[in-house]
Amino acid sequence: MISIKNEYGEIRISEEAIADIASCTAMQCYGVVGLAGRTFPKGIPDFLKKSLKKGVLVSQREDDSYDLDLYVVIEYGTRLAEVARNLCEQVRYQVESMTGARVGHVEVHVQRLKMDK
Repeated sequence: MISIKNEYGEIRISEEAIADIASCTAMQCYGVVGLAGRTFPKGIPDFLKKSLKKGVLVSQREDDSYDLDLYVVIEYGTRLAEVARNLCEQVRYQVESMTGARVGHVEVHVQRLKMDK
């Protein structure tokens, strides 16, 4: 739980809310077609459309900033490095601007490539 104090009082934001912001932002980024769990059962895709935040891991650091791990499915044929860089920048910006929380690291874990057949 993040706690932000200002002249009007105190605001508390849960890690789940931070994960929601990160997952919604990730799904809007070019090249990202889904979020995935940290592990895949053999041969079965783990798209998590009903519970997007399962593709985001939020960890609080000692300095009260947050690290975010994003587990994503990327569209085949896109430049993975560019998609990952853009994803990191967008998620960091949205989480920091919407919550006031500081984001330490954003790590992108490409779990799968989606190929159209």
